[in-house]
Amino acid sequence: MEDLLFTETARKHHFSGIEGKFSRPGSVGLAPPGWVHDGPLYSVYPRSFSEKGRLKDVGEKIPELKSLGVKTIWLLPIHPIGKAGRKGTRGSPYAIRDHKSIADDLGGPADLHALIERIHENDMRLILDFVGNHAAKDHINDDLLSRKNIRSSADWTDVSDFDFSVTETRRYLLDVMRFWVETFDIDGYRCDVAGLVPDSFWEDAAESLFSLKADLLLLAEWQRPALHEKLFHAGYDWVLYLILKDIRNNRRPPGDIIRWETEQRKLYPGEKLLLRFTENHDLPRTREVFGSESYRAFAGLPYCLEGLPLIYAGQEWGIPVPPGLFEKDPVPWQKGDRNVYRFYHRLIELRRQHPALARGKSEQISCGSENVLVFRRYNEKESLIVLANFGKGETPVLPEEYQGRYTDLLSAKKLAPGGVHPDPYQLMILLPEG
Repeated sequence: MEDLLFTETARKHHFSGIEGKFSRPGSVGLAPPGWVHDGPLYSVYPRSFSEKGRLKDVGEKIPELKSLGVKTIWLLPIHPIGKAGRKGTRGSPYAIRDHKSIADDLGGPADLHALIERIHENDMRLILDFVGNHAAKDHINDDLLSRKNIRSSADWTDVSDFDFSVTETRRYLLDVMRFWVETFDIDGYRCDVAGLVPDSFWEDAAESLFSLKADLLLLAEWQRPALHEKLFHAGYDWVLYLILKDIRNNRRPPGDIIRWETEQRKLYPGEKLLLRFTENHDLPRTREVFGSESYRAFAGLPYCLEGLPLIYAGQEWGIPVPPGLFEKDPVPWQKGDRNVYRFYHRLIELRRQHPALARGKSEQISCGSENVLVFRRYNEKESLIVLANFGKGETPVLPEEYQGRYTDLLSAKKLAPGGVHPDPYQLMILLPEG
């Protein structure tokens, strides 16, 4: 496992503690709310989501997102941004000046209420980004910031860490988390760099928040198994992202994907829920990293594994460049590719129609080609075969015992025995006929 997961690069991406078997034997873990399995998480940077960058504009797109199959909206921080040490002309949304206010350019409380009401009317959910490790240097409560000027990352020059040795810091941040639930009826939080905040704070937060709303979702931007036991329902899967990049760059065999999923079952409690992604607001666009002609095999795999797939606004349309965090940089929706949209729409639809993809088990199938990943996804009711061709040519891949008639659910093509020949970088999801 060491060679698979813990390169020096990997260690810098929020995995601290994952090496050890931190989850107790037989631990079930914190069970996620049932609704989170109904569709992907959709990440929105409100400032860049539209030309005007208002919460109102997000609300206007809810019907389209529902049609896509999105279940949960995650808003990046919506709060006023500090001026001290500000990056760019507009500043980072993670340099927060006031955790209990909404930035003026996004709208006001009435706009957030209206957005959440529209989301709930469409049987969808909304979570906010909670930044509990640090704040803008000119935060309204600067007496809660560390006087040692400790920063979690050398380039975080626009923020200072909160001082958790001060009782009032914990009280303030807990009050913030309760405020947005009680006042706006939000459905949970994505917790920024959660592993840098003391576990004792998260223990208090979980107990307090679940008393307000039992089916709240807590997502940690971190990858430590112990956080899943009683503090968080879900965490980031940076390992899968790095494996996919290594496959793209011919550094790893595709089989490492299933090897990693198998390893997760040993590391994490039974109710684990990992966030699967090929892009987010900290990363380049999927098509930039994985190739505009070859990204589908990579982008589709998160929908064929356990976990919670993530879409960063614009990804579903194949938008080529992500918005900058520090400027006014609207997503160029006019450059969207409808074929890319259809691809994601179909993946989401299939994941909803076939629970074995979302919550089944995996079994790798030997296919005689190191460039092709073949595995079975199954539960007590169905069995599907997933193929991803990472090579440059068509390759017959199914062993004799799996030969038969299939329907490729992605393309809707009927395949006769011996007819499974994936094109380069093609993803296939096969349903046996009969």
